[in-house]
Amino acid sequence: MPSCVWLVAVAVLSFLPWKYKAFLHTKGEVHLWGHFVVFGVTGLLLFRRRGPISREATRLLGILVFACTIEITQGIIYRLPLEWWDIMTDMFGIAVGVFVSVWRTRRRFME
Repeated sequence: MPSCVWLVAVAVLSFLPWKYKAFLHTKGEVHLWGHFVVFGVTGLLLFRRRGPISREATRLLGILVFACTIEITQGIIYRLPLEWWDIMTDMFGIAVGVFVSVWRTRRRFME
């Protein structure tokens, strides 16, 4: 349940009007760090529980598609060029989040 709430919050915040994005400082110096943190947390949340590799692969693909869909849709709605750095930063954040989550799970299992 927390993962679903988080994903909805990410989607809603991604499509806020510009004046609210400016208020939240989502552009400028912290822009890419924001992407990294948001999608790193997404990776952590969605990989808290371990399951069959097919389920984990599907979950990972879902997160990647979610991130790309947000970026592409933002470009369409706001009539902006696709921000490849945002997509790459999202993917890097997801990778780090998943890695940390898997590492924590394995570490608990070995203790």
